[in-house]
Amino acid sequence: MAKRSTMRHSWVMSASSTHDSIASDSANDETPALEASESSDSAQASTRAPMASLVAPIVALGATYVARKTLTSAYRAATGAAPPSSTDRTVPLGRVLAWAALGSATAAVIEVVAFRSMARFFGE
Repeated sequence: MAKRSTMRHSWVMSASSTHDSIASDSANDETPALEASESSDSAQASTRAPMASLVAPIVALGATYVARKTLTSAYRAATGAAPPSSTDRTVPLGRVLAWAALGSATAAVIEVVAFRSMARFFGE
């Protein structure tokens, strides 16, 4: 602690940019701690349940495939037409963007649920 207090006094007395000294001092203090905790978290996750890390993407892929097929069938049943394609310029942009947002949100939710449920199943 004494070393830190000396460092602070030296930059306060100097006529150089104090803002840069403060920013570099705090950035140097926090960065190694963050990097160390991030690397230890990933190392612990990989050693605890490697099966969850292997199985979860496969489960997410399969569930996303089924969900997209279900969404496509529901869209056809509701509108009587095929879902909009991003390459079809006759479909209004808003409809294409809404379909893309719905598909992306569904895939994201499925991915989160699959990863968390596989982690719980394998005891992570």
